[in-house]
Amino acid sequence: MKTLQIINDLESIDLSKTNAQKMAESITNEFHEGNGDLLLALARLEFLSQVIESAKSDLRSLAVDELELYGSESKSGVTKSGVQFKIIESGISYDYSSNAIWNELKKEENQLAEKRKSFETMARANKTAFTIVHDHGEIITCHPPIKSSKTTVQISLPK
Repeated sequence: MKTLQIINDLESIDLSKTNAQKMAESITNEFHEGNGDLLLALARLEFLSQVIESAKSDLRSLAVDELELYGSESKSGVTKSGVQFKIIESGISYDYSSNAIWNELKKEENQLAEKRKSFETMARANKTAFTIVHDHGEIITCHPPIKSSKTTVQISLPK
């Protein structure tokens, strides 16, 4: 299959973090030197990124089944082409909702979060310093928040 050939073509490449970084630097250096169509290359990289993320997600579940064929070695690590694969437990979560104390604390936390969000909305609306009377009757001078942002490029592939 032609799409599988893309993956197989990587057979001669050392699959290491260092080599991945070197390849990325090689790509960016070409554009720093003014070679190629930067926007087209960025579109293609975005496409590949989405392909890779989707394929990795689907293949991970298949890999669990394959690694289980290795028995106990699947927990300590199976190495292929210098890359180690292991079955691990990730994304562990705990459900405390049956605990009354936790529920009370969570309710307080949510109330404080709402109070903070309300203050943040009010502070953003003020362009100059303003005063508020705190819950304890203390008058506090507040300054509007300092806004910061980062300029980037949004890439939207068509459906």
